[in-house]
Amino acid sequence: MSKLLRIPVVVFSIFLIFISQSSAAPFVPPAPKISAKAWAAIDYNTGTIIAESNANTRLGPASLTKLMTAYVVFNEIKAGNISLSDQAMVSRNAWQKGQPTGGSHMFAKQGSKISVKELLKGMIIVSGNEASVALAEFIAGDETTFASVMNNYARKLGMTNTNFTNSTGWPDPEQYTSALDIARLTQAMIHEFPEYYKWYSEKKYKYSGYQDDPRYREIKAQSNRNLLLWRNESVDGVKTGHTESDGYHLVASASQDNMRIITAVFGAKGKVARAVESQKLLKYGYRFFETRKLFNAGEKLIETKIWKGKSDTLPLGLTEDIYITLPKRQFKKLDVEHILEPTITAPVLKSNTYGTLSISVENNKLAEHPLVALQDINEGSLWKKMYDTVMLMMQ
Repeated sequence: MSKLLRIPVVVFSIFLIFISQSSAAPFVPPAPKISAKAWAAIDYNTGTIIAESNANTRLGPASLTKLMTAYVVFNEIKAGNISLSDQAMVSRNAWQKGQPTGGSHMFAKQGSKISVKELLKGMIIVSGNEASVALAEFIAGDETTFASVMNNYARKLGMTNTNFTNSTGWPDPEQYTSALDIARLTQAMIHEFPEYYKWYSEKKYKYSGYQDDPRYREIKAQSNRNLLLWRNESVDGVKTGHTESDGYHLVASASQDNMRIITAVFGAKGKVARAVESQKLLKYGYRFFETRKLFNAGEKLIETKIWKGKSDTLPLGLTEDIYITLPKRQFKKLDVEHILEPTITAPVLKSNTYGTLSISVENNKLAEHPLVALQDINEGSLWKKMYDTVMLMMQ
């Protein structure tokens, strides 16, 4: 398996460790049979793989490509390079990728200027091809340059089985991704941009910028193609895709019982089938697994002796929150160990590492993370340093 994505709020990106089958271990059945070419289900907070098949196989992403297009745009907004109110031109090239080809579109007119916000919603909710190209051209000048930006972000996210050549998912033998890579991307997007992720839950969309044109006033709102938004109340996104060669794709994200699961199903046999298969994975994940937050960032976990300082004790903790995903009923077997440096002397700087927190289940190590100083501690008085020096020699 490849290395999973690490995001700031998540301390550990770990692989699920199945406990050896003993009489005391909980029974975890294999994942249900999924009728698709490839699929993966991961926990959002930990990156743990709950279930997968052919998850690193390279397949055409189709409109799932627009997840990365959106991620790039969100980052451009965050960096202050563009704003939601900026107006982007719908070029002839952009327009031709939509209505004239029969591809998905938001009914944007050629030559019109539309806000970045509306183009994003048109791309996210109804998968508008012209919206994707217009955004790519607005940011980078053309799709080729924009694709290089997409690939740069893919590398940063550890998407080792991904390459983009355009912003829409238009079929290209050099454009590919994997179920696990797309799950990683979705994990990052939800974490980094929750204020924009909410658009993926909207069920219908109609661009209202052409009220002066009677031809466009008659156009009805289009529906989001993610059927799970209607079928499962816990699902709040994410994206569909389809090509003749690779079949029907769906990335879904659901949140319940303080646990978010992301599923990526590639190459199902139809629109309904991709929703049905995704639902199977979600049910399996919530039935047999759970995620718990063990410790908070900045929380004092242990105090240890410090020598030659103004204080005699040093509080240690973590710089990030810790979540762990395990089969249900397995948390009672968790073992947490603090491994500390044998001798710590002042001065001490906050956030410097002075030990390790180790988490395991039945001698199977799940994760490790550095224990850091939670405060600065300066050197003590001359008398204190002399006294502690003698005490250390005696020890």
